[in-house]
Amino acid sequence: MSAPYPRRLRQSIAAALLAVGLLGSIALIAALASAHLGRSAGAATPLNETISEAADDQRFTLLRWELEFVFNRWLALVGELVYDAPSCDAPAALERLATNAANADERSTQCVERALERALAAAISEAGLTTPLPLFRSQSVVWPPVDLKLQRAPRVLAISPRSEIRLAASVLLSPRLERSEYAAIEAAVEADGEWSAWIGGIGGVATYPALIIPRADWYDALRLAAHEWLHHYLIFHPLGRAYFASDALRTINETAADIAGDELGALAAGVAPTEHTALELELPEHPAAAALRSLRLEVDALLAAGQVANAEARMAEAQANLAALGARYRRINQAFFAFRGGYADQPGATSPYGPLLQELRRRSRSLAEFVAAIRPINSTATADAVLGGR
Repeated sequence: MSAPYPRRLRQSIAAALLAVGLLGSIALIAALASAHLGRSAGAATPLNETISEAADDQRFTLLRWELEFVFNRWLALVGELVYDAPSCDAPAALERLATNAANADERSTQCVERALERALAAAISEAGLTTPLPLFRSQSVVWPPVDLKLQRAPRVLAISPRSEIRLAASVLLSPRLERSEYAAIEAAVEADGEWSAWIGGIGGVATYPALIIPRADWYDALRLAAHEWLHHYLIFHPLGRAYFASDALRTINETAADIAGDELGALAAGVAPTEHTALELELPEHPAAAALRSLRLEVDALLAAGQVANAEARMAEAQANLAALGARYRRINQAFFAFRGGYADQPGATSPYGPLLQELRRRSRSLAEFVAAIRPINSTATADAVLGGR
């Protein structure tokens, strides 16, 4: 089917879209780079040297990835406006991509990516999370524009002190890293006896475009994309820029993105969040969720009493018990809990900010009101004022 507009008009629209897209890309990358540079500033530390020795040859290079993909989406959209866009059954194509990513057709992949972006952008607009234009306040747009890339996600190396559960560092590793290689890197980090290390998979990364692992389920894909988009949105506000300021602010960012991601993903997919989820362990009634949270509290108490060896033995023992409940984890240690603890609405988290954020969402009249309330947060003091005063 041919496009409904004359080619010259389509070319003009394409030029305007490209300008907006490039502006969004440049602004967001600059904001993300500023946040990451602020996090990494400072002299080399023994931990950084340990990480370099253990994993430098497996690091995922964000800058290289950004330069490779940042303009692809906008160039593709311009091409679709000038020429006829490829069509596909997006949910079916996504399912094929998730099960056979190695042999994915590029045009089909792009078709799925555009369909996900359109569905999510429409949900964001419907939820009222648009941004007024600077000179035309009566006009609002989805900002930054929704942009995602379906691809194997990097692994994450999380590091915590053995004596407490605290995320001391997290490093993205190559998506090509095999599970059989995890143990050697973890052992290298832990060699001096001071650190606990854990490597695991993640669903996506808030690069720009957002890197999203292909998921066969349409709602799950939209939920992951919405989670990463909220990080993009928040980087233009105090809460997002304070992501690396402390564990508490990281937790608030990630938990808010989970809450908003579930809601926006459901809106985009046309389902109710409680009806449809592939992550069964997120359901509070699952027995493994209660067991994992109980373990976390027990380990916290043992570590506070200085019983590091006992805490580690208890985690190893509990791993088998959780497997019997259907929750099979490759490794449970301090770093495992430190990384998962950043998502305070999930099992194994003990942060008070999870229930506080969920309560704030329940009391907010809309998702837009909830996001507007939390985006000025830039410290634990302002977090307590916003979340404790509702």
